[in-house]
Amino acid sequence: MPRHRNGAGTERAEAGTALMPYGGSPGMMGQIRDEFDRMFDRFTRHWPGMGLVRGNDQPWNWDLEVRDEDKAIAVRADLPGFAPDDIDLQVVGDRLTIRATHKSETDEKDRGWTRQRREYYQTVPLSAAVDAEKIDAHFRNGVLTVRLPKTEQAQGRKIAIRED
Repeated sequence: MPRHRNGAGTERAEAGTALMPYGGSPGMMGQIRDEFDRMFDRFTRHWPGMGLVRGNDQPWNWDLEVRDEDKAIAVRADLPGFAPDDIDLQVVGDRLTIRATHKSETDEKDRGWTRQRREYYQTVPLSAAVDAEKIDAHFRNGVLTVRLPKTEQAQGRKIAIRED
């Protein structure tokens, strides 16, 4: 049954298209809107604070670098504003977990309370078995450096090729 809105005749919307704008279609404009959303996300992905806008748990995107070397796996993580005591570093199975939490409260007279909480959480999959007893971790100027020595079996060995 045709309906009239603003003098124009339209057909009743089907069940799947009931939420579409009047006279619109999900086609061209929907594709343009989706492309702009993706472009905006790519452009602002590494801006500080954009995680809060997107609803992510981690509002800051700090740098994390993982290198697989011959005898070890090297991990470097930027953790500005944290102290070594704020960091919990664990190896469980084939994963390295870096967790940092910093809480501070100050009472400024006539201004009220100031509270701050920063968190960082990252799980790094390890590409080889590591010797957990020989892991070496350093923290300096907001940068955590972890060296995870590979086990003898995980290091591999060079195989000589003979000429026949």
